Amino acid sequence: MTTELLSKVIKSSVILKRKSEVKSPIEEKIKKIEDDVISIANILTNMVLIGKEKRKKCLFYNNDEGVCEYLKLDINVPTLNSIKKQDGYYINVYLHPEICSICPHWREGINRKY
Repeated sequence: MTTELLSKVIKSSVILKRKSEVKSPIEEKIKKIEDDVISIANILTNMVLIGKEKRKKCLFYNNDEGVCEYLKLDINVPTLNSIKKQDGYYINVYLHPEICSICPHWREGINRKY
């Protein structure tokens, strides 16, 4: 009886190993989506870190308000936190440093400390 039980345990463990090695098409699609999300998250993390470094030295960064004084928008973009002034909307780059990472208007100014 012990031999039979041991045999069943061994067989079931082999079956489990085979099942865990073979992935269904759905599991493979989920894994691909997870990999894509991780890749995008890594890119955004890099953009935020680079943006924060650029923002520290940018001539156009207003440290008091946290806005870029160069980029002015005529409309309020709902996905961006911005500040309304008389002449338009200014992006709060303190909350959106990713904007700074891709900004072509960056000019070195004062090294700001936080």
